[in-house]
Amino acid sequence: YEGHALSPEDRSALQEVRRVLRQAADLCRERGIPLLVVFIPTNYRVYREAMDCEAGAEPLYWVANGLPEELEVIARQAEAGFLDLTRPLAAEAGRGGLVYFTEDTHWTAAGHAVAAAEIARDLERRAW
Repeated sequence: YEGHALSPEDRSALQEVRRVLRQAADLCRERGIPLLVVFIPTNYRVYREAMDCEAGAEPLYWVANGLPEELEVIARQAEAGFLDLTRPLAAEAGRGGLVYFTEDTHWTAAGHAVAAAEIARDLERRAW
């Protein structure tokens, strides 16, 4: 997916995300259940540093917006945990691992393994 700046529609949608996450966090807290929000990046966000494009290629003009940071603020305001999988997936990709299928937006087995390991580490760190 193309990387683009957050639009007014995106910002409006984030207000709905804020409302829903607050409600979910409140319901979880009432039941003694911790809530972890996990940001799953697009393949562009993961591979953008490793891309080797010809001069003038369209992806050179794409941007990685501040969506993960925005979501982290929203999650923290809701008193939920937050985990961004961008760095771990990008690190695996940087080591030569294929974490997204080349013609698809879904994770490969390696991508799933990275995500599972990171989520497990995060839950363990939080002692959940």
